[in-house]
Amino acid sequence: MFAGRIGEALDSGRRAWKRARERMLPMLVLTSGTNLLSKLLEASRLGEADEVITECLELERRLAGESDRFAMSKVGDWSIHSLRHEAWLSRGDWRDAISSLEREITRQREPHFRMHLHQSIFVWLARCASQTRSQEIELHVAASRQDSIAAGCRRCSREHTLKAGEAFARSNRRGRRSARKLGRRRTRRGLERRAVASPRGGSPCSRQA
Repeated sequence: MFAGRIGEALDSGRRAWKRARERMLPMLVLTSGTNLLSKLLEASRLGEADEVITECLELERRLAGESDRFAMSKVGDWSIHSLRHEAWLSRGDWRDAISSLEREITRQREPHFRMHLHQSIFVWLARCASQTRSQEIELHVAASRQDSIAAGCRRCSREHTLKAGEAFARSNRRGRRSARKLGRRRTRRGLERRAVASPRGGSPCSRQA
């Protein structure tokens, strides 16, 4: 909707966030907060992002208790919990953030959302630890792939392929060959589909959780 227009996306997200809070609609506060947070991270507005994260997590704890999670706090393939780790990885100790993400995986039962937690782990391990934790990278890549299959989402399967290619390219030479192979396969499939109209609807990514 706001492709390439981050300023407009931020303005829209802030308006929705403000109205939900003014009208004291807690579930809309969580969904609009998650949407705004994703835009703030794209724009590297980490200070404002921390404020949104803190308020959303505090609200969710008051409503559901610390052990529960609301489906309404998820938008598309993101949740407030996966996004807060993106902020943590960007400005905190990446080792602590990775450990927290691994705990988060055990709490997430929905494969469509769990795969993105695995992806965050293997991408950031490849960026920060590289070859020293290559076995963990491979394990999380495999787990993400299984979740993408279980979710039945073609869009997320392609995203998994792209991120796995980055992780393999960063982690070792064999991985770089795998990344090139994945990239060629992705390009070939894209060209093959240009002549075919993509079906609309039905993908988990096309709806809000």
